[in-house]
Amino acid sequence: MAAISVSDKCPDRTHLDRAIDLLLQLQDTNYPAAETSLRFRELSKAYLSRYDHFTVQGDLKNAIEYSKQAMEVLPVTHPDHIECLYCLARCRRARYDYFGKQKDLKELFSVSDQILQLCPPGHPQHAAALENSVTDFYSIYDKTGDSSNLDAVIEVRERIVGFYPREDVDHSLALSRLSQSLMERFRLGGSQKDIDRAVALRRERLSLYSEDPSSQSICLEGLAIALFFRYNKFKRTGDLDEAAQLRRRLLELSPKSHPSHAQKLCDLADLSDLQLIASPNPQRAQYVANIYEELLDALAPDDPDRARIFSRSAHALEFGMELTGISSEMVDKCVTLRTEALGLCRAGTDDYAMRLSYLASSLELKEKLGDFTALDRVIEMRMEALACLPQNSTLRFDCLLDLGASLEKRYSRTGKRDDLASAVSQYEEAVALTSITDPDDRIGAFLSFGNASLQLLEKDGSSDMVEWNRLISSYEGALNSCPASAPQYSLICAHLARTFQGAHSASWQPDLLQKAIPLYLEAFNTTPDGDPHKASFMQNLSKALLASHLLFNDPGPLNEAMYWNRVAMERLPADDPERIPFSRDMAYALCRRYMFYNDDKDFEEAIRLFQEIYSKAETLEDRVYCLDKWAYTYRARYSSTNEIIDINEAVRLHEKAMNLMSPGDKLWSEVVDGLVADLRDAYEETDNQPDIVRAIGLQRDLLQSRPQSHYEYAGDASVLGQLLTQAYRHMGDQSHLEEAIDVCRKAHKSTNRGIDHLGLMVTYCRALRMHYIAVDDPRDLEELSYLEKSIEVFQTGGKDDLSVALLREGSANVLNSNSGYLPAEPNEGYDKLFAGASNRMFLINMKIDECRSQFKQSHDIRFVDDGVMICREALPWFPDGTSTYASIRTSIAFLCWDRYRVSGEVEDADQALSWMQESRQATTHNTVTEMHRTLWCAELMIERDSFEPDGPLRTRLPLAWDFLRTVVDCVSCEMHIRFHAAMTWAIQAARNHYSESALQAFRIIFSMLPNLAWLGSDTRSSLYAIHQARYLPVEAAMFALRHSTVEEAVEFLESGRAVIWTQATRLRRPMDDIGQVAPALANRLKELSTNLQGDATGPQKDGSSGMALTESKLRVAWFETVEQVRKFPGFDHFLGSNPFSALSQVACDGPVVILLDHENCCTAIIISSPLVSPVKIPLTITVKKLQVLHGRLRTVADSRSAIVSSDSPESTQTTCPSRAGRTGRVKPSCETDILTILWNEVAQPIVQHLAGLSVPKLEDRRRIWWCCVGHFSFMPIHAAGKYKGRDALSVSDFFISSYTPTLQTLIDARRRPTPEVNKVLAVIQPNASPGFAPLPETKGELREVCSIVPPEMMLYLDDSGQMDMEGAQATPENIMEKLPEASILHLACHGVQEVMNPLRSGFIMKGGKRLTIERLMTQPLPQASIAFLSACYTASSDEERPDEAINLANAMLFAGFPSVVATMWPMGDAEGPVVARSLYQQLFSLSGNKPDARAVASALDATVRELRKTLPWERWAVFVHLGV
Repeated sequence: MAAISVSDKCPDRTHLDRAIDLLLQLQDTNYPAAETSLRFRELSKAYLSRYDHFTVQGDLKNAIEYSKQAMEVLPVTHPDHIECLYCLARCRRARYDYFGKQKDLKELFSVSDQILQLCPPGHPQHAAALENSVTDFYSIYDKTGDSSNLDAVIEVRERIVGFYPREDVDHSLALSRLSQSLMERFRLGGSQKDIDRAVALRRERLSLYSEDPSSQSICLEGLAIALFFRYNKFKRTGDLDEAAQLRRRLLELSPKSHPSHAQKLCDLADLSDLQLIASPNPQRAQYVANIYEELLDALAPDDPDRARIFSRSAHALEFGMELTGISSEMVDKCVTLRTEALGLCRAGTDDYAMRLSYLASSLELKEKLGDFTALDRVIEMRMEALACLPQNSTLRFDCLLDLGASLEKRYSRTGKRDDLASAVSQYEEAVALTSITDPDDRIGAFLSFGNASLQLLEKDGSSDMVEWNRLISSYEGALNSCPASAPQYSLICAHLARTFQGAHSASWQPDLLQKAIPLYLEAFNTTPDGDPHKASFMQNLSKALLASHLLFNDPGPLNEAMYWNRVAMERLPADDPERIPFSRDMAYALCRRYMFYNDDKDFEEAIRLFQEIYSKAETLEDRVYCLDKWAYTYRARYSSTNEIIDINEAVRLHEKAMNLMSPGDKLWSEVVDGLVADLRDAYEETDNQPDIVRAIGLQRDLLQSRPQSHYEYAGDASVLGQLLTQAYRHMGDQSHLEEAIDVCRKAHKSTNRGIDHLGLMVTYCRALRMHYIAVDDPRDLEELSYLEKSIEVFQTGGKDDLSVALLREGSANVLNSNSGYLPAEPNEGYDKLFAGASNRMFLINMKIDECRSQFKQSHDIRFVDDGVMICREALPWFPDGTSTYASIRTSIAFLCWDRYRVSGEVEDADQALSWMQESRQATTHNTVTEMHRTLWCAELMIERDSFEPDGPLRTRLPLAWDFLRTVVDCVSCEMHIRFHAAMTWAIQAARNHYSESALQAFRIIFSMLPNLAWLGSDTRSSLYAIHQARYLPVEAAMFALRHSTVEEAVEFLESGRAVIWTQATRLRRPMDDIGQVAPALANRLKELSTNLQGDATGPQKDGSSGMALTESKLRVAWFETVEQVRKFPGFDHFLGSNPFSALSQVACDGPVVILLDHENCCTAIIISSPLVSPVKIPLTITVKKLQVLHGRLRTVADSRSAIVSSDSPESTQTTCPSRAGRTGRVKPSCETDILTILWNEVAQPIVQHLAGLSVPKLEDRRRIWWCCVGHFSFMPIHAAGKYKGRDALSVSDFFISSYTPTLQTLIDARRRPTPEVNKVLAVIQPNASPGFAPLPETKGELREVCSIVPPEMMLYLDDSGQMDMEGAQATPENIMEKLPEASILHLACHGVQEVMNPLRSGFIMKGGKRLTIERLMTQPLPQASIAFLSACYTASSDEERPDEAINLANAMLFAGFPSVVATMWPMGDAEGPVVARSLYQQLFSLSGNKPDARAVASALDATVRELRKTLPWERWAVFVHLGV
């Protein structure tokens, strides 16, 4: 029996086998019947145990057989007979459990019935007999799943509970068993009655053990579980709170030393987690985190549950951060916990993948703290997690969605298409998983997939309608399967609407857009108030309505869009950031309505809104979008008024937007589109070639950024073709035309057949037609014929048929086909598409432009006649007095004038004047448009006179001057228009010998020039306007020399030259001075200047009234404020031209000579003293000879900068590195006659006048300043002389020469105070970057400077206290940081002069970066005294703008350095150290350690005199001095 006992406790096979063998040995022994029965029962148990554990064949059969034998040896009345029945029941039950045969079940029930019969109610074992029946029913339930058996179990157990008295120990057990059965049935059926009964039973059981802690723990555990079951079903927080409270009591009953303490903590933590989710608050989150920390301390290091606890602890912390805000410390703690959890998992398992995904989520929180580097690692983790999961894993769905979201997030930050495409793939796989049965999960995954797919299609600009329709079908399927009451319904509606809208953009199918609008409306109406999506639905609805308006030019959708924007703006507070998109769309809608009805109030309100939006915009995208639409609004007004200031403002705003972005950024293509259109209009208006060149470059970049499948590729190619043909018409460069054809041909072969493609074919036709006219190539005609057939059969569906017809008609005009023009009355299609006056005018202008373009190419008057006919037919459409009525008359006037220029018929000229006069009279008075038409009237009068100079119209020239004077005096008109009118007046009056009138006009021009440089013009506009008048100062000066005085000639020259630079520097000092005298006026002028220059980020308001000002009012206010300033003593000429009495002070330290070139004669104006009248001396040199000398000097300069090729056959070349950017080869000096010519024909007459050719001692020489105009700017006047022969003389024998770009610049330089401290900033760049030759001698140059300058006077670019001999720290940023401390700046490096963009000229620093003129001008330099520019081209003028003096040396003067040493052409690298040593020795020996800016000229003169002894002239004459 001992063996049996051991076998029962330890189911070891050997023990069981031994027990069975012993029992079998005892089988033959004669024992009493009761003991024999017991042996059989024990043997049956042993066989059953071995069968249960090891499934030994025959054991179950033997167990049943011995159970039967145990019954047979005892009579039924024997007390142990019941035990035998129990033993047999267990064996029968095991057989049924294994085989499930009904026979075994019947036999089992038979045995159980026998037991119940032997143990009737009242019998001591009746409860045990009932429990045996319960076990039978459980067996059947487990085998069949038939819940009726569970019902039978509960019914029997209810009877068992009633069997035991409350104080009986078995009563507690019966309560527990019954509650367990009820909970099982609750799990199956969810009956609240069952779970409530189970909870009640467990409460009752708990009440039985109020004094027994050990039993109480078991009861508390059971009740907590039951309450949790009930909470899990019915979500009553009371059950959850009570269960958590019970768990806390359990924890109190289990001290830390108790083996179950850790499990109790774990159970409490799980419930507390649920409490946190049900009722989130920061305190509870911290409580849960504390529990998990305690639990981690309680668990053994090898406990398998530690990984889960680490994860749950991190989750609690993350939940808390959602409530209190993210902190770096808490995120790091979460990452640490997640990492610990991951380290406890086996790599490659589902658990590992799950923990890795959790770690990625924690790491992703760092992005919210501004750490964007973590996102790449997050994506790597999510990919690794996904790779661990098999296809059938339930975790795969969440991993796919998480990876897709992270990729989409990175795409939104970097714009990389691959990330977005990969996100789409992840979402698509998640949607396709069949294991996901939750409809909410499937819809959420689909929305993610749809949104990313839509972004990808938009990113690619896909025109593949198969892809669009596939996405539409998917959304429609999702919408049909989603009930309207579902929370995702409105989102699906909005996404489907957005997809329809995107498909419309790709295909131009109007019905797609019409489907989008009601869906947006449905999304809005089905979204409850307060939902964050509601505002976005409203915005998208507004955008779709605007798109409908743009498609059909119908005011209805436009007014609806404005209504929805207004509703949104009224709902949101003024300072709410969500208000910005609605304000922006409202402003754009106002712009569109302005284009529709030409109401100036709409324009002004739109501008006000854009200014307000920009000042409040927080994101880069908001600012860029605002600037783009703001610029579009100005271009809209330009299309109505043709005011150049509007298109310039549009260019400025678009340039500002471009500066905020990089190619490929979101909205980049839209901004490029806008800027190209602006530049194109500006070029048409001003004929400024840089505009069309930049527009072509931008459009090329845009086209190259598009895949050929992009739905906008054809339109972009068409625009580029148009720009190139436009450039060809103006410049005559045939390569432009050939490129246009190539671009159109390529796009025609590869793009879709949308309406943009028809426009492309029209452009293609025009280019081919021009090419055929130019080269007479018959292949062009063949290609034209093919295109004509393609155009004839071209069709699109929908309401854009009229647009197709118009474009087809335009192509027919190009192909010289017969085609009618607009009908006399609008037809039905016309009414539908073009209802507004501005849109009708658009069609008319399109036709007129086509007619004028054809006329300019062919000079065929029939095209002009056609244009006039169109205008005359259109006149009845527009009532008298409207702006369109006047615009049509303007168009007729220009057409008549075109005809007059060809026909020469006086009647045509008179008609042109008559129509323009009518147009002017029909225009609203005192408006900018009236000034334009007044100007055109005057120009028509003047041009008419040039065709018939002796005709009767000549008597009307004074009327033309009056008209021009009217425009000039209109202060509300743009300054550049007034300037143009004044310039036309001056030039034409002078040409027609109206001397007094011309002088009056010239005086007005030069009084306006300073204002032109400041008043509402950016640097680009100013440069162009003054570039147009670049010859005017010389013309005016020469006119004054003939008809007025030398003093006035000087005033004209000074006023007209270097105006932008002069104003830029002069505004600083007067502003500060005004601030001391009248601070209110100073502040107001600064505010008005800022607004007019377009740099304001907020609404432009009157400082006193707070009212918003229009631009015309701003101009008036600016002028009024300047006039108020001029009333103060000492400010008479504030921002104006100085009189000669003030300018003559320039000669206080020595004579100043102005060298003036003109086609008629060259002149020197000598100002020898402030007390002596200036003298003019005619020079024998001519402009033509100056041009020849300039060319020869260029040859010298080019030889210094490697223009002579290395394979030149000349054997006399010598290698000499220059600082022009490349290693050069220098020819031997052969151009010394240049200096002789300059001496004989320029310098000698001047020297003779001033000094009588009597050579003074070196120490007695006087200073002289040269102010060179035009081609004289390129001449080395300081070096002029005869250097060979007995009569050798030169300028330097008589004077120490310096230069000044303008008189006022020198006056201002002398006013600069002496620096308080003397510091030297010496910077070299021996190795700038690839593409620039090394300059090894710059190191020697720096060593020379350091050897002379005391160490305490040196400034260093870093904190090392050592000079940077390799240029490692020589960056523009470092130099600009130190520059304000420097009194002496020494730069030894490469210099670059940008002819096309002078403001980009500069010094080449580390990595090829430039320290530009533009940058130097922005930095105040309080200590500036001397600048030594040991680089090339630093004093070289711009050949296009010689009188604008935009070079590096002058930049230093204007920036604040009163004395500058510079170079006129490339200097040799070897000369750097020599010049530096000599110059610094001179400066520091003369004045100790306080170098004087006024001593620099003398020091340089002494240095150059030494160089002359050993070097050819081009290597010493290169060095010049500018300033005091």
